[in-house]
Amino acid sequence: MSATTAITSLTLNDGTRVDLQESGVVLFVGPNNAGKSQALRDIAKIATSGDTTGVVVRSAAVEYRGTAEELIEQMTDDRAIINSPTTGAVVDLGDGSIQPVSNIQSWWGGVASHILGRYFVFLADTESRLHASKPTSALDLYTRNPSHPLHRLYLSPALDARLQSISRDAFDRGLILDVWAGGSQWALRVGEIDTPNSPRPDQDYLDALRALPLLHEQGDGVRSMIGLLLTLLTGHQSISLVDEPEAFLHPPQARFLARLLSDDAASESRAVFLSTHSSDIVHGTLEGAAPTTVIRLRRSGDVNEAAVLDNEAVRRLWSDPLLKYSNLLEGLFTDAVVVCESDADCKFFASIRDTLEPASIDARRPDILFTSCGGKHRMHVGLEALRAASVPVVVIGDFDVLNDWGVLSQLIVKAGGTAGEFEKDWRVLNSALTSNARTPSVAGMREAVAAAFDQVTEITPKSLTPVREALKIENGWDRVKNSGLAGVPKGDPYNAASRLLSALRELRIFLIPLGEMEDFVPGVSGHGPAWLSDVLEQRLHESSVGDPARHFFRDVLAAISGAAGAS
Repeated sequence: MSATTAITSLTLNDGTRVDLQESGVVLFVGPNNAGKSQALRDIAKIATSGDTTGVVVRSAAVEYRGTAEELIEQMTDDRAIINSPTTGAVVDLGDGSIQPVSNIQSWWGGVASHILGRYFVFLADTESRLHASKPTSALDLYTRNPSHPLHRLYLSPALDARLQSISRDAFDRGLILDVWAGGSQWALRVGEIDTPNSPRPDQDYLDALRALPLLHEQGDGVRSMIGLLLTLLTGHQSISLVDEPEAFLHPPQARFLARLLSDDAASESRAVFLSTHSSDIVHGTLEGAAPTTVIRLRRSGDVNEAAVLDNEAVRRLWSDPLLKYSNLLEGLFTDAVVVCESDADCKFFASIRDTLEPASIDARRPDILFTSCGGKHRMHVGLEALRAASVPVVVIGDFDVLNDWGVLSQLIVKAGGTAGEFEKDWRVLNSALTSNARTPSVAGMREAVAAAFDQVTEITPKSLTPVREALKIENGWDRVKNSGLAGVPKGDPYNAASRLLSALRELRIFLIPLGEMEDFVPGVSGHGPAWLSDVLEQRLHESSVGDPARHFFRDVLAAISGAAGAS
């Protein structure tokens, strides 16, 4: 058994306790100013100092495992023990702290174990990652132990080869550790040249090596990612805390890095804690091999409220192809999400939202993600995933969502309601709209189609619309598709439909009472993207024509505000 430091649970300041596996990835996500970065600083402080109370992470169960003898042996293997002629044997803890071996033996396993936690815990903020890309002093192999990641990289050809491979995969550029042309310093250079045939390279090789650009003079994205990986891959930490690993990176590289960190956590039995604003980091982590826990934070005054998805819940919810290939994960970083049936609906209601003034001049404008789920039959999937992470979410659907009890009941359940409480009113409405279905005779149908063809002057998809309409066997649901509540028969059916719409709103499911999106601006013909294009080009959403949609969406915003306050 080797000595190590492990965190087995966290307690957030809202009282939420999170049990953790010894190795794996923990993702802190949430809107801006939710406390994600502070959570990492809290964990680092608790694991490495005598102060056991944090701001966002109130406390953590930290275990310091193994015997003092095992720790000394491990430090010896890592070449962390330095034999000095003046001070005797001392240990470089890796954070600038030097301690006598005698202290290590007396502290480990006791009340001072946290001091040695520095040897196992690494906090990587943006500045430290950029700094790690800089050159360092050359290593005297006769008298000194490695004190810098570049020293350890030199002593491990396997790690050197791996970092080079990672750089090629991520940036299509190799890396070379330059211990020749840098004088008293070692540095990483970016590029490719042939490996020398001799351990004593000739002048041509040195000239070619010197001509390659230095890593620390490259862009911040390359510097940050390689600096982070250089420290992690050559280090001995069992707990890595990385703040915003996506900083300076393009989305594909952020995703690549997250997958790499997850795979490394699995293969090396490490714990990696990430705070992130990037759905690419989330996607990349979920593609990796390590178990993943997602902690979504939201600030409410001085309290950081937490919603936790353990590995089983994460894999079950977010392995759905709809979620994997959609932008729904962006909802983890917003104040709220509006789930619509189609992209056109999303764009229309986003445009309506942009025409609304905030409630007051000092009011903060909520960050809302508008996203679609591939039709009404899939909206419940997005609803379930977002609610599991305590993301305030509102569903907007067409009136004819009421037409399909299967779709409706799934939405009700995933929104936290009880389908049975809605079924009586739904049956009243459905019976009224299906009992008078038109079943024309063959002769009548032939006559109607012939009359429709009389209107056709050329064969185009649009000109054949009357023919298609004549072929329909229409029932009440077809008639209310574009008329909504106004087309429902008066009396009990109308009252039942009104109660359904009202009760669904209590669950933050908003069905368009006019029928569908296009009925908000009936003066524009067409459907879907074509209709939306005309509305936006004519700027009708900004005029009084858009007032019915604005009135509708104000209620949606009120529901979002209520959901955010209740979460």
